[in-house]
Amino acid sequence: MSKISRFTGSVVTLAKNAGGGRGESAAPQGGGGFVDYAVVSLHCLRIYLEKSYREALDLLSEMPQILAEIGLFKADLPDHSTLVKAFDRIKMAVWRVLLRLLAQLHEPSGHAAMDATFSCSPPNWSLPWVPNPRRSATEPSIYCS
Repeated sequence: MSKISRFTGSVVTLAKNAGGGRGESAAPQGGGGFVDYAVVSLHCLRIYLEKSYREALDLLSEMPQILAEIGLFKADLPDHSTLVKAFDRIKMAVWRVLLRLLAQLHEPSGHAAMDATFSCSPPNWSLPWVPNPRRSATEPSIYCS
């Protein structure tokens, strides 16, 4: 079993667990849309292959074994623009579950990171970033106008 085949098997299993796509056909039947696990799997493979959507789909069209693991045939592959749109429509809840499942695959390293990003409406991009010398390097800095 190749490395990409093992990766695909893991991704499909995780995506099915996150999206609840067990028992559904991956390809649209009669004008429907692709199921979430197929879109997530194709997106993960695109990242794994380090290619654009168009290039990844072109490569995957030559990999019937990988497509079979997702539940697709070469004729089922969407156009790259369809895949981008389908990727954008996946609910955030699916991504959160997928992220949690992926995090459970690895042992904790003892290191932690925090993202304190939030949106200010509207941002004032004319304000310069001015570091505060009294602030420690570990304190989050949030600048909003």
